[in-house]
Amino acid sequence: MHIRFVAIRIIFHSILDTKGVSIMATYDANVVIHVNEELTDEQIHKVEKQLSSVQGVVSACVHVRTPHLLVIDYDPRATHSGQLLQEVRNNSLSAQLIGGV
Repeated sequence: MHIRFVAIRIIFHSILDTKGVSIMATYDANVVIHVNEELTDEQIHKVEKQLSSVQGVVSACVHVRTPHLLVIDYDPRATHSGQLLQEVRNNSLSAQLIGGV
């Protein structure tokens, strides 16, 4: 039996007014998705753009040295890692969640 652990980092930020009352709260989470295929720059930009258009996604990007790893920052109240993974797979790509940053 294989068990895989996926870590997703979630951070809560709260901005307080002068009396210490929370006036704005944000939740940030991030996840790394591994894409098995080698993608062209055009394909990478397409996937980044598609993910960035998902409600709750703050950013989606890859690093030039690791083009097979997508790092996605998002609000977990608006979307979840499984939905983001499915968005990648909707491009006929084989991909897995591999953890948070």
